[in-house]
Amino acid sequence: MARRDAAAAHGRGPLTLRGWGVLAVGIACVPVAANIGVVEPYYVGLALLGLLVAGWLIAQIARPVRSVSRRLSEDSVEVGAEATVDVWIDAAPPRRPPAGRWRDRLPRGLSGDAAGVLRRVRGSQVRLSYAVTGIRRGRHPLGPLELTASDPFGLWRRTVAVGDTTTVLVVPRAQWLAPLPASFGETGDGLSPDERSGQGADNLIPRPYAPGDSMRRIHWRASAHRGTFMVRDEEQESTPAATVLLDLTPLHWPPEARDGDDPGFERAVTACVSAAWRLACDGYAVTVVDHSGRELAELTSAEGTALEALERAFATVAPDRGDLARDAAPFAAPASPGPLVVVCGTLDDRLAEALDPLARRSSLPVLLTPAPLREALDRAREAGWAASPLGDDVAESWETALHHATAGAEHGDR
Repeated sequence: MARRDAAAAHGRGPLTLRGWGVLAVGIACVPVAANIGVVEPYYVGLALLGLLVAGWLIAQIARPVRSVSRRLSEDSVEVGAEATVDVWIDAAPPRRPPAGRWRDRLPRGLSGDAAGVLRRVRGSQVRLSYAVTGIRRGRHPLGPLELTASDPFGLWRRTVAVGDTTTVLVVPRAQWLAPLPASFGETGDGLSPDERSGQGADNLIPRPYAPGDSMRRIHWRASAHRGTFMVRDEEQESTPAATVLLDLTPLHWPPEARDGDDPGFERAVTACVSAAWRLACDGYAVTVVDHSGRELAELTSAEGTALEALERAFATVAPDRGDLARDAAPFAAPASPGPLVVVCGTLDDRLAEALDPLARRSSLPVLLTPAPLREALDRAREAGWAASPLGDDVAESWETALHHATAGAEHGDR
């Protein structure tokens, strides 16, 4: 929850309709008094003008709000998802928050109706609520709160900015992707789920008895079959590994991608997060890296907290700002020969050639790009990539790539 002292006014408000009327009458009284030779209208005019001045001074000096605090219903907001913002306005007792209108300044990363009428309440605190929707990744400042109220005489309308801003984290929203083809197994090693069942910590492999082994570990059935004592040797459980690579080379993306204004890069980030989550759900230990091999995220389980951490890790990811040494370096090879998902920028012949060695190191190389050149995409497929253009529907692009992977595997079998 963000909580700050009230800020000073950021501008003078205009006169209300009543204020304009008082000003007009006050000014008119002066020539009327001079024309008719009566002093009373002159005093009335001075009194009305004095009232305007007094109202203005009160409006400028008054500090009816002591602090503003906010709380979001979620720690982070997914793109396209909705969250509720609760705002508490505290006045300095025994004062009450002023009646008028309120508006919370929304950043470009959020949308919603953050304005309304502030009614006078009995206590010194009032609570406001409104809904916001995430529309752009990143960290965005929400606020300050603007209050528009009038002086006690209703002559002046003044808008003040109160409180400080609250940082809202908008994260990419992972899409649910289709599982890997059955021909690659649930864990991509060519084994079916039934063939993999029993492997791990509970898969017991008998070996000959050695001095010092506990008699409790003797495998009696294997001992009877071999004619000598055999003991149970527990095989250590291994988790298959997969890699997701997000190309952050600035030359492969338009300049707008750095500011979150390129739809292609936003789709690439969504595809990267979604593919990593898909592989984690399929039982992989997933490492997400950029083109230079720098680790961006790691997934060792498919729990909900892991997905939240993954999405938060990609809230502010953007193409590098021109590190020539890193841009010129070849794409980092994956650490394991398991599945490899590469999400790159503009795919031309040069990039396709740079990606060729990576396809040969992976059991399932998948390539997604929002800006492919036709010849380069065909070349990548010939090199072994299950390549597909990355369109607005990330799930559909993923299925297209898996279709090419299955077709390629069947062609290789024949």
